[in-house]
Amino acid sequence: MWDGQLPIEDFWVIPKGSLRQDDAYKFIGFAAAPRAKAELTRYIPYSPGTTDAIAFVDPAVPPHLPTAPAHKVNAMVPNYAFWAEKGDEPGQRFTAWLAK
Repeated sequence: MWDGQLPIEDFWVIPKGSLRQDDAYKFIGFAAAPRAKAELTRYIPYSPGTTDAIAFVDPAVPPHLPTAPAHKVNAMVPNYAFWAEKGDEPGQRFTAWLAK
């Protein structure tokens, strides 16, 4: 069922003052590499997150990923500008509505 899917983004961060900062950079470099992202699709149907990785994905897999063109037709695209402008207000209003 792909109707109404909500695409999300993930980020890698290195906490300030990390004692193993060099290792963290190496890991992020590995995890963000197209081949590593493509390999992940063998185990779980998550889209690789970079178009460069698709070239390394088994050709049988892309039709089963959330980013397949047919699956994106009814995806809900987040409006980040709205949430940045409104801040916590919508969540507070929703919580107040639930409490009624």
